[in-house]
Amino acid sequence: MTNPRQATEARLSIQPIEELHDQRRTLVEKHAALKADHGSFGKWDHKRKTLLAGVKMKLRAQYAAAGARVSNDQVDDEAHAHPDYTTFVTESTLKAAEWIRVENAIQEINELIQRDNLLGRHVSQELRL
Repeated sequence: MTNPRQATEARLSIQPIEELHDQRRTLVEKHAALKADHGSFGKWDHKRKTLLAGVKMKLRAQYAAAGARVSNDQVDDEAHAHPDYTTFVTESTLKAAEWIRVENAIQEINELIQRDNLLGRHVSQELRL
């Protein structure tokens, strides 16, 4: 037997609230991870600097092993052009874009819930007339 809310949702032809909540929970999980990196006070810049420092250390070690002397500016330029760094920046850009898409999807679900609430009130008011 369906409960009264489910019967009302079916009568109004609106998506069940449990489905919307499940969708939103899934999106919030993705959103949390993305926001932790890319949001305010996120860790993306820390990760970027850590990766960049590691690449610079490798480059300096390679030059030292070869007995070559290089300037800090040259090492810095090479580190910024290094495949590990460019891959990190490219992947991070894609993740930041995904963050925006997930945030938008959460907002759309919130708007659906709000719209469904308004539809329910509207039908309720019509019945009173």
